[in-house]
Amino acid sequence: MERVSKSLFQKVVSFMLVTAMVFSAMVVMKPQAASAADFSLRAKGGTVLITDEACTYVTGEQSWIKYKASADGYLQLKFSSNSQLASYVAGEVRLYDKNKSRLLSEVLTYDTSSTSASLTTECYGVKKGTTYYINVLSVGGVRINATFKSVKDKSGTKKSKALSIAKGKSTGGIIQAGTTKSHWYKFKITKPQRLTFSITPQLTGPVSLTISGPDVKTNTFVVKSGTWGKKYGVKSDGKVDPGTYYAQVKPTSKICNGYYKVSWK
Repeated sequence: MERVSKSLFQKVVSFMLVTAMVFSAMVVMKPQAASAADFSLRAKGGTVLITDEACTYVTGEQSWIKYKASADGYLQLKFSSNSQLASYVAGEVRLYDKNKSRLLSEVLTYDTSSTSASLTTECYGVKKGTTYYINVLSVGGVRINATFKSVKDKSGTKKSKALSIAKGKSTGGIIQAGTTKSHWYKFKITKPQRLTFSITPQLTGPVSLTISGPDVKTNTFVVKSGTWGKKYGVKSDGKVDPGTYYAQVKPTSKICNGYYKVSWK
């Protein structure tokens, strides 16, 4: 499911109409217009600047950003305007494998006029020693600030190895690009209480969240991309009995990856 603002298409069309004459003049004045360049990021991230002259609208080419992870963790991208022609820009971004052939994420349609992080920020789950390419389609100049954070995912790969989490404490997890492995957690309730289990996703696609336990029928919820960066809570109808409960987080496809946090109370 793509993350797209309702008015983004109209904004892009408006931007294109306003700047078309200026861009056309730039191309006429410079018959050999700059082509979209390939970029690279350091292991810790960095900044990529795509100018108006080098944007996809002018060159007809998309930009590629090479990145090699030095550790397991996530790479966060933040988009802002680098245009001399407009106060905001829009475009698309996707993650690919080292050969630029296998798609590893759903598309994010970014819109720098938005105040929502879900439309100006993306997050990719990456694996140590693996090379990735980030594909950017740009309508106007854009600044991309990339930050890498190392994260050791301690969740269990199966129910018997579920990571125990304490009440009121949150723990972070990484879904690496190209996998559909489950992430298991467990928590112990010592007395009857209402149960709330929460997940805050910064993911490129939907995940399924399954809760099970002695007083809870196995329930699965699909946490969609529209909840990006927001806490999504699953609540019990009433008090549940004491016992050990389990939560399973599983990407719904191989193009879902990124970072998330889970907690319960």
